[in-house]
Amino acid sequence: MKRTGLVFLLVLLSTTGGNAQQSHDVEISVGAGVAFPSSPMTFADYWQPHYGLSAGAGVPLSESVTLTGSVEYQRFTLDEAGVSGAIDTDYLREIWAFEDVTTVSTAGSSSATTLSANVRVSPSGLSGLLSPYVTAGLGVRWFTLGEIQLATTSTLSVNGSHIPMTANQTVIGGTETSALMQVGLGVDIRAAASFDIFVEARYAFGLTREIGAAYVPLMAGARFRL
Repeated sequence: MKRTGLVFLLVLLSTTGGNAQQSHDVEISVGAGVAFPSSPMTFADYWQPHYGLSAGAGVPLSESVTLTGSVEYQRFTLDEAGVSGAIDTDYLREIWAFEDVTTVSTAGSSSATTLSANVRVSPSGLSGLLSPYVTAGLGVRWFTLGEIQLATTSTLSVNGSHIPMTANQTVIGGTETSALMQVGLGVDIRAAASFDIFVEARYAFGLTREIGAAYVPLMAGARFRL
């Protein structure tokens, strides 16, 4: 983590030093989209995208390099089909001779709030309507993984009577504050002299061994040059 941060800082300082005399417009950005859970499997298999929001500000260091700061919020909802798919109800029917097996899963939402510093680099010499770029950054993330309550009801038929039996299980969630790293690709679409539309995809992950969830934000929005 320290080595990664040092390299990131050295690259940023060297870029700043070479372009400090140049004057460029400050930018403000807003965006919205979704984030697709990637890992670990209890996160990727049991949760699905809901919505994401972002806001940021940037200071161009040169014609092709911009230093940005951003805050982002991603929300996830329970994937009930994914949870149910993890329970082999056919096996329970065949082995234990249950007449019927049903599962019902409930949970609060999961979310990630991030605060990050990033560098956005566009290839030099490219201008016009479309401007592709790469981005990378470090920050801090506040992550909440919702606790899943799973109720499995098995119906046993005995002498013509149907006896339901319910087993309750809990998939433990949790909260975590951790360092964040993200890398991504995007494209700016020139809409006006002081206004761009952007589309961006990133891979974001927490630098911990605990929850350590990773996800892929897909965001679109606008950049305003002041």
